[in-house]
Amino acid sequence: MPTVIRNNTNNIEIDVSVNHKITVSKGGYDVIYEDIGDGMPMVYVIFRSSTIIDSKIRLDWRDCSSPDATFTSAENLRDTLTIWNIQKVSINDSALPSGASTSVNQINGSQASKFVDENGTPYGVKHISNKPRVSSMPYLYDVAEGNVADHIGWSKIGYNGKVDIGTEDMIAQGGTYVFPASAIQMDIVSSSAEDDPVKADTNPGTGIHTVTLYYLDGSGAEKSVDITLNGTAPVATSVSDIYRVNNMRAKVCGTGGSAAGTITLSEHGGTTYKYGYIAAGQTRMRQCVYTVPAGKTLYITSISFSIGGAAATKTAVFTTVAKYDNKASVARDFFIPYNEVVLEDAAYHRELEVPTKLPAGTDLKVKVQSFTADSICQCSLRGWLE
Repeated sequence: MPTVIRNNTNNIEIDVSVNHKITVSKGGYDVIYEDIGDGMPMVYVIFRSSTIIDSKIRLDWRDCSSPDATFTSAENLRDTLTIWNIQKVSINDSALPSGASTSVNQINGSQASKFVDENGTPYGVKHISNKPRVSSMPYLYDVAEGNVADHIGWSKIGYNGKVDIGTEDMIAQGGTYVFPASAIQMDIVSSSAEDDPVKADTNPGTGIHTVTLYYLDGSGAEKSVDITLNGTAPVATSVSDIYRVNNMRAKVCGTGGSAAGTITLSEHGGTTYKYGYIAAGQTRMRQCVYTVPAGKTLYITSISFSIGGAAATKTAVFTTVAKYDNKASVARDFFIPYNEVVLEDAAYHRELEVPTKLPAGTDLKVKVQSFTADSICQCSLRGWLE
């Protein structure tokens, strides 16, 4: 026989003729009846009416005069039954999200939850033998897989194989990097005739034949151009709007699979500045120098540095610097340090608890101050662009 609970204007009537727990919310009351299996059935009544109390009352049903009782008011109910415990509870009523579904009546043992997305469309939950199967994907993994719209993974590596006492930038050509003052045309040349698809003897060279240059124009827009090398003869780029060089790497190689000589990208008609550099035996530019493209924001999430050498102890200070003041949130025409690490014949890696945020147009680089000659230094930065 099912439990029946009736809520009229002046009374609550409870029929407790079955041995199970049931909760019914009617009007200003929540009534719970539970048989705990030891001959001591309990009734819990929550009065939600502000004119009475907002309490949870635990009552011993054995003190009732009969299994079926009618209480004409909340006070009579409390007088008839023994109050064992009064505990303050809060009642929060809130509407279900749009598109969600529920049931007013649920059969005991068959309750279930439904997950819906922001549009109200239900979706399933994977499980193993009714145990939820949980897989948490790190944010950067989702970025790398292309699951986060308008986000791309980002990384820069830098190498300087001969840092003497003093300060240099983390660029393979050594020294201090100079950014172009304006958008220009550039030349590319190798120190080896093998970096040429068709040498003087008509045989293909063993080194790099073609490179792709990734750059920003004067407006900060991302662009790229392919350049076919001609060995030791300079080749002018087909474009003259190169303002920032963000990357350069091999696109086509000969049998050697890497640069036969050092490949240098300089201003057109000169060799004063080395804006790009691929060392012999390498296939990409290794200079930790970068400018954030227009319409993008860079978030750096990890930094790595290392120092060593063929002989003696090597000590240096590595510093990431950018032309942006994150305290004032404005661009500067000089570099401000962000991360700094002192190393002695060691390697260091750190995940940044708070990513370094750099807006569009910001110049970034890593510099190293060595206290010993002939230090071999390496660095890498990783994060994402959005």
